[in-house]
Parts: sequence; structure tokens; C-alpha cells
Amino acid sequence: MGLTWESDSDGHVPDNAISVGDGVYVARMRQSGDLIPGKVVPDNDKAYCCYGGREYEHTRYEVLCNEGSRRYDWVADSDGHVPDDAVEAGRSSQGDKIYIARSRINGEPVVGKVSSKCCCANGFIYVALVIFCFRPLTHLLSFWVQIQDGLDCAYFPYGGEEHVKTNYEVLVTRD
Repeated sequence: MGLTWESDSDGHVPDNAISVGDGVYVARMRQSGDLIPGKVVPDNDKAYCCYGGREYEHTRYEVLCNEGSRRYDWVADSDGHVPDDAVEAGRSSQGDKIYIARSRINGEPVVGKVSSKCCCANGFIYVALVIFCFRPLTHLLSFWVQIQDGLDCAYFPYGGEEHVKTNYEVLVTRD
């Protein structure tokens, strides 16, 4: 057997839960239609994830557990890149794969999300729009648009907010 997701609640974690250190464990939960990774903090009796700029608390979640001798590791990565052997934690409501990221904020371990679906430049992408008009266009407009679904970094729940980091670690399996 290998890594499995076990249902749990109220800050409880199984004995074989994957720890990221200092009493924080890897979890996943549903938020706004997405199944996304986050963290369980047993001392707080809750799990946390981030979505849309906020941190959300959950009392029901799934905990990532090692059901055998499956080896795993944390690999440094950045800028939305995800290693080929990354552990998939869930999917967005649009069907995009979401993976488990780890970092530290204010010295505390945090678990968050990263996707292989990337944009450019810290969530911003330069776009040109074609507008069909019945009268001649007098000038061309261009502007920056933030793409919420594109993850060119990892996102972490902490202190009530969603924090963005371009450098992070991704959970991978080893044969």
C-alpha cells in the first residue's frame, strides 16, 4: 500500500499521518467546489485551507497517511512548477490537478496548494483583446488581467489570509 487519504475531524489525525513538523499535518478539504490541500493543526482542533485570498477553517477533512513502506520526500521547486512524481491532492472545479506544497510562514510550517497550470509573472498575464464593433475603433486598449485560476506559485493558509510564495517544496513519491 502507499499514501492514502483518511477521513477525520475536529483536529484528530491518525498515527500514520504525514507530518510537516511542529504538530502540523497534511490534509485536504472541499472549498468552493475545489478539493484542495491544507493543514491540520490538532492543537487548534481544526484544519485550514486557502481560497480566493482567505484562510478557511474546517472541522471535517481528510488526512494524508502512509499505509505502508511507501517512500515520500519534499522537493524544492518554484514558480508554479510541479515535479513529475508529485502527489496529487485534488482538483479544481474546472478539473485542474492540485498538488501539495510546503513552506514556512513566520517560522511555522504550512501546507498549501500548487498546480501545474501556470500563468506568468506572479499571477498576471498580459492579454490582448479583440473587440468586434459596428463602428470603427478609435484606439486600442491593453491592460493587465489577474488570472485567479492560474497558479504560478504556491498558496498557503496562515493568519486568516492566503499567502503567496514563489519558492516552496512539493510532496513527491519515491519508488
